[in-house]
Amino acid sequence: MKKKFSNIICIFLCALFVISIIPINTYALERKKDIRKVRTFEHAPTKKVTNQFVKINSPSNNKTVYRKKSVTLSVTVTNPYGRNGDFTLYVYNPKNKAVFFKWIPEFSGTRTYQYTLNTTGSFVLGKYRVIATAEKYDDFYDDISLSENPYEMAENVINIKQLQPVSYIKASVSGKNPTIYYPKTTGAAKYEIYRASAVNKKYKKITTTNKLKYTDKSLSFYKLKKISKKQKAKLKKQKKYKANLKKRKASQKKHNTYYYKVRCVNGKAQSSYSKVITTILKQPK
Repeated sequence: MKKKFSNIICIFLCALFVISIIPINTYALERKKDIRKVRTFEHAPTKKVTNQFVKINSPSNNKTVYRKKSVTLSVTVTNPYGRNGDFTLYVYNPKNKAVFFKWIPEFSGTRTYQYTLNTTGSFVLGKYRVIATAEKYDDFYDDISLSENPYEMAENVINIKQLQPVSYIKASVSGKNPTIYYPKTTGAAKYEIYRASAVNKKYKKITTTNKLKYTDKSLSFYKLKKISKKQKAKLKKQKKYKANLKKRKASQKKHNTYYYKVRCVNGKAQSSYSKVITTILKQPK
């Protein structure tokens, strides 16, 4: 009976201990959630600190990144605060709002962290601040405000721009082979060539090249069938031969006319299309 009573007492005491711990653990979890939530939407710090503990390897400062192209974020950081150090990486848009956020709590030693930033969706053109910090973290310390908490910080700026189209497009035709010319364009890694058989028809991408000209060798000259002597005589008799000949020449010209345009690309970054240029195939001799 005594043994049973002592077991009940033990169970009761254990239950009291668990109940007393739960609010503390819940508070600690909620505290971390609140801190992370505030950090994510926090305005960027205005103070610039150069130091030996945080180094942004990539992107380089004032690097140009064309919209829709991904950029590698690489940071090497040493924890100067021992066990209580946190690593945080922010990217702020031109309106000083966070568009990227990573938080590594309580890291130790020297670490290199690498992430991919995709400049699609809501990314606007302009200057973006890449900020990496090593912060001192403590549940009993006001960790929300960087201005009140010890931290080491490095900062680089990236310029997100729109890839520009080629400034002009030219063409020459040798027989059935049109050659398209365009100038070298800043930021363009390659050029996409598009072709259509009519202005209002859908353009089809026929190649992607890093060269500054392209010769289209996939076409053949469209030649109308000759009319018979009997049909020719009949048309002349009806005084319709000249009109028919004009119509046939126009039809042949239409079938041998092709339209081209060019677009610059760099990874997923794309420019707008160039103006359209018209080419007419020549009848082989």
